[in-house]
Order: sequence, then structure tokens, then C-alpha cells
Amino acid sequence: MHYLRLKQALASSRLRTWPYPGRIGVREHDGQSGRTHLHIFDSWCHIATVEDEGELEDVLEARVELTFDLDTYKLLQKHLKKNASIIPLYGQTGEPCQKTGTIC
Repeated sequence: MHYLRLKQALASSRLRTWPYPGRIGVREHDGQSGRTHLHIFDSWCHIATVEDEGELEDVLEARVELTFDLDTYKLLQKHLKKNASIIPLYGQTGEPCQKTGTIC
């Protein structure tokens, strides 16, 4: 009985499953400077921030160790609820895109 009460109490704190089959990009535009950045995420982990296609290609080709951060998770959750500009960065098989010069 104690286990069930504990499980019920902690249910609201449970992490959501990553809803995408691979990496995504979240576009951020600064109206004052006119610059656009693409923040790359996978499994709730921030991988990199890029400004152009060349940087994006390097990030997609690189193997990275994912490091989970609860604050990043919470910020990304809030951003996704606002219907953020999500860019899928995986092919139909869920593998990272390898197309040169394009965002998949």
C-alpha cells in the first residue's frame, strides 16, 4: 500500500518520454540583432547551438555523449508547449540527416 501511495505521489514528477524519433532543432530568432540560432536537442538533452548549415552538418555528423539536465528539460517542455518552431533533424528511419546544405 505504501508503494502505491508513493508511486501516485511521484507521478506528476515523472519525466515524459522523448516524443521524436531523433534529434530536433528549435529555432530562436532575435528581433533586435536579426540573428537566428538553431538549438539542437536529443532525448531532452541540449547538444549544440548553431547559426548556419555548415555548423549544423558538423553537429549532425558528430557523436556526442548525451548529458541530461533537469533545468534544460523543464525549459524545453515550456518551449514545446508554446508550439515552438521545431525542425526535425532525422531521416525517415530516425537517423540523423546527412544531406549537405539542407535541413531535413
